[in-house]
Amino acid sequence: MRTTLADISRELGVSKMTVSRAINNHPAINSETRKRVLAVAHRLKYQPNQHARALVTNRSYLLGMIVPDLIHSYYAEILRGIESVVRSAGYQILIGNTDEDAAKEITEVEALRHRTDGLIIASALPPDKTREYRKMLRDGLKLVLIDRQLKNLSCPAVTTNNVQVGRLATEHLISMGVYALSRDHIRQHLRPGEPLDMPQLLQGLIDAGEFVNTYQANCKWFDIGNPADYARAQALITSSDDTQL
Repeated sequence: MRTTLADISRELGVSKMTVSRAINNHPAINSETRKRVLAVAHRLKYQPNQHARALVTNRSYLLGMIVPDLIHSYYAEILRGIESVVRSAGYQILIGNTDEDAAKEITEVEALRHRTDGLIIASALPPDKTREYRKMLRDGLKLVLIDRQLKNLSCPAVTTNNVQVGRLATEHLISMGVYALSRDHIRQHLRPGEPLDMPQLLQGLIDAGEFVNTYQANCKWFDIGNPADYARAQALITSSDDTQL
């Protein structure tokens, strides 16, 4: 039989309100009472009724996370970090995968936005295609962007300083004596429509010195099927271990 707040309150001789407040860390409950309540709740294997909790608090205690490639080690590590924080706060995560498909991303967002208290998204949308998100934010969507930023969108974002990453990586290779490529060689590969982080990363490479000591490890920058290109490369800067492999 499932343990209820009434069972805990009878055990301790306190009201159900006191038990509820203690479990939800209400400031009106002192630390000693809270410890007693939590100890009995643990002993009786109490599990909160999520549906009742949502009705009372007007929160689902669910967060949505949407990423372009769920099996990529980069996003798996991010998910693991997020999960370690939200679980301790009493939340659970619903996950969506977009396969780098902008249309699928919007479908996933629509499916999760009304079931969750907020969304964490690594967006596959082009940086300036934000009309849907602007409307959702006006309608009350709680949104945090990770890894990729969208233009003219008023929401928090957690991203990497790619210019600094490029600079540090290049300076490290220079210190190892890797030979140089000219800045012009890199600039010729900055194409319109590239993801935002690539020009920033390459700018970091350029800023590191008059010459850049790497060969870009991406088929957009050299022919991955040409052994001669590999023969000329002494070092690689890649976006992840998966890309390098």
